[in-house]
Amino acid sequence: MKRTFEATVENGQIKLPETVHLPDHTKVFVVVPETEAARFTIETADDGLPIIRTNNGVITSRLVKEIETQTA
Repeated sequence: MKRTFEATVENGQIKLPETVHLPDHTKVFVVVPETEAARFTIETADDGLPIIRTNNGVITSRLVKEIETQTA
């Protein structure tokens, strides 16, 4: 029987809802939907320091690496 569950990733591990119980060694497939890359802008404040603005207001380490590669 094939079933589909929605899960999240926390600390690099896939977390299924608490109501889902799978036997050990169950074969599973993970499908990651495409997501739009976070867009950002970099502005210079009056004091000369950079201001990073994102669409969703979150600056992750991945975004910092992306910004570093684009501004290098």
